[in-house]
Amino acid sequence: NEIEKNCFKNIDFNVSYFMMGPKNFEAILSKTLQILIEGEYNNILKPSKHYIELKKDFSNIDEIIKITNDLNFCQKFVDDAKEDILKNKRLYYKNFVEDILMDISNIKEKRKFDTKAKNSFLTKIILAVHNYSIRIIGEFKILVKLFLSKIGILKK
Repeated sequence: NEIEKNCFKNIDFNVSYFMMGPKNFEAILSKTLQILIEGEYNNILKPSKHYIELKKDFSNIDEIIKITNDLNFCQKFVDDAKEDILKNKRLYYKNFVEDILMDISNIKEKRKFDTKAKNSFLTKIILAVHNYSIRIIGEFKILVKLFLSKIGILKK
């Protein structure tokens, strides 16, 4: 309480930590229905498309219970979510690398490499490295198909 009062007065519980992680992709790829608290999720996961949105105050819990009891709806939902994520070119490793190279190029073009630009660049690099495992999902699908075709399990 003392730290909150002296360091974070009136801002405790006002920070959003709703980030997407590998567990979210694992759930989508294994066709597991996700019920997530409303949030941003890196602007990649969308409510009613990739997950069922639970309001922070749980005001829609009855609606969610009804939804989860509809097995046909749930199956179609997880099938569509998986298909959508696998088709998302933004998550491909190639695009991840291109984004990093573009950021580096943009900063190099600046004549004045001030502290703000350095911090912005470093933040982007840190976030990019953090999200590496997220971006590689699309390439993983391609590699698995290639591997399966090479060992004769999947025909080209």
